[in-house]
Amino acid sequence: MAKDTTDLFAKLGDIRESVDKQEKAEKLPPQRKRQQGKRSDPDYIQVGAYIKRSTDKSVKRLLIDEDDLDFSDLVEKLLKKWIEENS
Repeated sequence: MAKDTTDLFAKLGDIRESVDKQEKAEKLPPQRKRQQGKRSDPDYIQVGAYIKRSTDKSVKRLLIDEDDLDFSDLVEKLLKKWIEENS
């Protein structure tokens, strides 16, 4: 009789695993391709510069209100403008 009980529990476990897999597959959102960040984009390099603390604070405060501009984009924009003016 113990063998019959064991078989029933094994079948029950198999059914539960099958149901769990189906539920997980139904819950997963469709896979979206993540946007590539600047860190992993080969067209970008990381550079450093020393600026005054007060300048850094002021820039960060002003950039908080900007939705489509971050620090890197601002530096890129300013450097391109400088290149144009000095070429």
